[in-house]
Amino acid sequence: MLVYYGNIQCISARELIDGGYITESCYRNWVNRGRIKVVRRGGGAAGNCALVALNSLPTECLERVKEDNPGGTEQALRHWILSNYVLDQAAVAYFLDWASHSSSNRATDELARKYAVNASVLNTCIKLYNRNNDYRKLMGEKYNWDMMATTIETLREDDFTIRSQQELSSMLTSTTDMMTLLLAAVAGISLLVGGIGIMNIMYVSVTERTREIGLRMSIGAKGRDILAQFLIESILISVTGGVIGILVGVGAAVLVNIFAAFPIYIQPWSVFLSFAVCTLTGIFFGWYPAQKAAMLNPIDALRYE
Repeated sequence: MLVYYGNIQCISARELIDGGYITESCYRNWVNRGRIKVVRRGGGAAGNCALVALNSLPTECLERVKEDNPGGTEQALRHWILSNYVLDQAAVAYFLDWASHSSSNRATDELARKYAVNASVLNTCIKLYNRNNDYRKLMGEKYNWDMMATTIETLREDDFTIRSQQELSSMLTSTTDMMTLLLAAVAGISLLVGGIGIMNIMYVSVTERTREIGLRMSIGAKGRDILAQFLIESILISVTGGVIGILVGVGAAVLVNIFAAFPIYIQPWSVFLSFAVCTLTGIFFGWYPAQKAAMLNPIDALRYE
């Protein structure tokens, strides 16, 4: 990147060497023979890199540097403006309020946005003016308002972004809704996987306890008793997993609040909803294995090996 040192446009020696314009041995040779002008020596406590006057470079090398740095320091100034541009929210609020209360037909929101951008760009210009070291590298010893104005004219309106509070709120709402849908999808898949796991556990339990089921039926237990027994077991498995999940979630929220200083509020209804969902999951996925156990023939169940 090209910079100014005093009023002399320069390029760093490191960039000359690393960019492949000259070799390090060639650079040292040219410096010793006075073929190039070093306006600032490198090293020192600040660790500065040596700066070479651009116009002192040989013609071939100079043409390559200019070809790789179109616009010269103007390009560096353009980059500085875009990097340090900050939208003035006070200007946005002021001009949008002006547009909403003005009786003129010209006072539109679009015009208010342009005014706010202009005010923010002017703030950026003043920011550079107050930073002596920065503007001296980009403009020379004196702050060049003409150069700043010319550079700003080359920028497109799209280079500067502006958002009203309503637009920001709308963007935040849409992002939150999208995250909610994603989390709901993940939770739904987790419930499905967990429910299938409960169903398999209950199938294994029914199979292993077939003779026990037959024995209970033979001494008077009815199908609804067997059904209730296995449904309760299914619900207990589901609710136990839910309790563990709630404890882990609350613990993680507390840790985040303590170590990250991020405020987190746990709504009581979400805890009750978790219990309700756990119960419904246990009933839904445990119903078929429980129904299968309740429909067993007592004689066949007692003979089961």
